[in-house]
Amino acid sequence: MTQQLPAPVADIRDRNIHRLLRDLAIDRDLTFASCLDVGCGTSRHDRWFRRFERSTAPKRYIGLEADEELIQQLRDAGVDVRDASGGPGDVTSDLTLCLEVIEHLRPEETPDFMAFVERNTTKAVALTTPNFEYWNGLEQKPEYRECRWIPDHLPFFDVNGGPHEHKQVMTPENLASYMDGTFSSDKWGWQVFRAWPWRLHDLSNDNEFTLFFKLYALAWRR
Repeated sequence: MTQQLPAPVADIRDRNIHRLLRDLAIDRDLTFASCLDVGCGTSRHDRWFRRFERSTAPKRYIGLEADEELIQQLRDAGVDVRDASGGPGDVTSDLTLCLEVIEHLRPEETPDFMAFVERNTTKAVALTTPNFEYWNGLEQKPEYRECRWIPDHLPFFDVNGGPHEHKQVMTPENLASYMDGTFSSDKWGWQVFRAWPWRLHDLSNDNEFTLFFKLYALAWRR
């Protein structure tokens, strides 16, 4: 019997990628002894990984970061963090996190980045990014022009900026395209999720609707 694959894009109400990853791990009986956190910043997912119910000894965590100041700050705190712009060494891990990273890459850089993630992951990948499906490029679609949403993301868009600037707008369609081009169906399963819903009331036209603030994606080796 042919295995039924999940829909490429699904809607979820969850605002926590960690719960989604836990559910995947339980469903597929996955445990993780190592975690690679790409673009780790100061979120300290090393602490999360140590207590994650699906992590097992020795619980090796590696962070990748491009900001030299953050690298030093994390190293001073005892975190194994590598310089993403240099040779990070062997970073192959059971689980790879790419949380709020892909939007900081130019489109032409993204396939190589995704290939790096695939090559260095033995079991599962979790990815998050802001959702811009309600915009045409950086202009709001007419039906949403009166709504203030993603207020903390659009002001940081600069294709020529540094590592903290946003350089591409992600939609369910182009994220699914990146996933499909990276995670071959004979080796991987994957799914994209429209997540983190906001219920909004547009006072200008007395219209209520729900917008999905984030995109999540999971990939898992078969």
